[in-house]
Amino acid sequence: MTVSDSAFGQVVRDLRREQGLTQGALGVAAGYQGGAGVTVSRIENGLLEPSADRLEGIATALGLTSRDLLDLATARAASAREQSQNGIESFDHRIAVIQEVNERRKSLATAYRAYTEAGAAADSSFLSPFRAMAARIEGIEVEEAPHAEDGRGGDCNARAEASYQLRLTTYGVKEALARSSRIGSAAGTSFDSFAEAVALSTVAAGAAAASASMTSAMSGLGTALNVASSLRGARSTSWLAVAGGVVAGALVAALTASGAKRTRKQRQILDEELLKVEEQIADTQPGLDALLEVLPTATKTLNYIAVHAGHALDRWDVVGASGHGDWRNLGDLGRSQYEAFAEIAAAQVAVQTISVRDLVESRGQELDRTKSLVDEVLTQSWERVTQQV
Repeated sequence: MTVSDSAFGQVVRDLRREQGLTQGALGVAAGYQGGAGVTVSRIENGLLEPSADRLEGIATALGLTSRDLLDLATARAASAREQSQNGIESFDHRIAVIQEVNERRKSLATAYRAYTEAGAAADSSFLSPFRAMAARIEGIEVEEAPHAEDGRGGDCNARAEASYQLRLTTYGVKEALARSSRIGSAAGTSFDSFAEAVALSTVAAGAAAASASMTSAMSGLGTALNVASSLRGARSTSWLAVAGGVVAGALVAALTASGAKRTRKQRQILDEELLKVEEQIADTQPGLDALLEVLPTATKTLNYIAVHAGHALDRWDVVGASGHGDWRNLGDLGRSQYEAFAEIAAAQVAVQTISVRDLVESRGQELDRTKSLVDEVLTQSWERVTQQV
């Protein structure tokens, strides 16, 4: 392709919007497979040049020939050069990019709402009734806390660290359930209260690693504190309103001036406003994109727990007509089923308290590490749940 990627992308975006097509619809019509919408987004933002076949597909989908499309892009590039030579900067493309980001943030808000609703359903259908049942089983036994060397070494990768985090969370869940058994009360307490109890147990488990080597002990305690922090703080949603609102507010100012003839002073003011928005987008969008990637998996797991684990729990009656049971009288099968439900409960807690804030606020390599760890926690939680029910 001999024209500017940026000019070509602007022309494709304008034509797509004129015809009421989404990026995904255009991408599929042009012949792209998985991630068609993302690919078109990259083309429209001047980040990707389509192959000859895909160029033809895009043009056909827009009702043009590839030659027509390239001619329009050439004319757009020439117009941009003329404006630049006259000292007049075109803001249309920059405003379009901001609009695109704003739409993605709306999608993120929808995805996050689905995630929280799935968490509420899993809590109502499975976790809350399981906790109430555990409170009526006397003498629940819990194995030793997992040591750091069981899943987290000195040069641990994301998979090993996620495995150890889930071990800690499982221990914390079992301890919290056993504690409710001893005091005979769990019904009526909120998910947040239960997560707090699990957090306290994970810290205790991390401290218990002091019986191992000092390096392993500190590693284990550090992981435990990270897990506890996630359990206690990941459910705040205020960051989401802030992240979306900053862009939306600045976007209004930019759009107000869009398309009008501007004096040099007005162009300077608009340029400054756009720069503020672009800097904010560059700083926050990678984390928000990472969150948008992981939320569907988290939501799928929570919905699976709500339906399948909830049904399995309904069929499991270990307390009988008396309303109470004894750990020693459950038998191997009963205790095994309890352990399976405890594993599911731990997976739910881990998924329902993923490090949302860490994803949004991390940058660079730290974001990559956080995303890898969250991906592994979600993957292993899904595997754990589907293996049990």
